[in-house]
Amino acid sequence: MIERMASLEEKRQVILAQEQQVAELLAAKVLDKPKPNIWMILIPILFVFYLNDYKKYKEGRMAFAGHFLVTAKKALEEAAAVVQSGKVADPQALARESGLSAAGQERLAELFALLIEHYGRLLRAGGDDFNSLVRSSYPSQPDYQFFLDRLNQAEKNLNLALKPQLDTTTAGVNDILSAIENQAAQIRRQKAQEIFGP
Repeated sequence: MIERMASLEEKRQVILAQEQQVAELLAAKVLDKPKPNIWMILIPILFVFYLNDYKKYKEGRMAFAGHFLVTAKKALEEAAAVVQSGKVADPQALARESGLSAAGQERLAELFALLIEHYGRLLRAGGDDFNSLVRSSYPSQPDYQFFLDRLNQAEKNLNLALKPQLDTTTAGVNDILSAIENQAAQIRRQKAQEIFGP
């Protein structure tokens, strides 16, 4: 039986869907979900406050996931243009669009370069779902995990570059960044194990 090869656009959609799933999982793990309590049974009006908090939580999750995806979406668009037209990737130009400090732009350009290379591999690979694209692009789980480790480190480096700005605007920034970094690494490691099996 001959397997159908997914088109570039189909692969782009598959990759984007996977990144969206990671962003949503990360948001669910990082943001605190409001919990109903026993008082809601005894005093039903309290349930209205819970519903309001839950609505804010859901909106916060969507906003977090959307912001987390910005870099991946831009890198994926650039990788698709490179694969489709043969243009040369320009991670520095993408980073300059961010308006970050010079140090932030440098680290963001490094992250863009890594993602563009990775997405380019996936877009050129054989397969029609995310798992098969990864298995076609990386010979083994350790090879894929090496990319994931580099990705996690590139994100940490970017966060370190942005931290001086975030310290002035965000309380508890160290704890927030640490939670995001640790949960993202864990989610990606679990996905790698799922892709390559036990």
